[in-house]
Amino acid sequence: MIVTTAMLNATTAIASKPLPTRRRRFKVIPPPLSMVNPATDQLVKRTKSRYVLVMLASKRARELLSGATCKVPNHDNKYVTNAFEEINKKKISAKLPAEEEI
Repeated sequence: MIVTTAMLNATTAIASKPLPTRRRRFKVIPPPLSMVNPATDQLVKRTKSRYVLVMLASKRARELLSGATCKVPNHDNKYVTNAFEEINKKKISAKLPAEEEI
């Protein structure tokens, strides 16, 4: 194949054109900050430790499952999420025994 100057000029002209910009058709939704909303770091600050957090949330989720009313106005269908929201809004808290009692 013989390459002519016309062919070279045509390829450089094509390469020098800017590529067309694509328009986005959909809104970009930012990813959630945490798998658990509110974040576990915030929830641990409300309790003494992660263990207390897990025990408190699981106990409250069981209460919600058995028919207790949710203390958070915009509640979700998931009981654990509701329990975490209640802990974050300081609607419920853990009552720990004193060290002398242990």
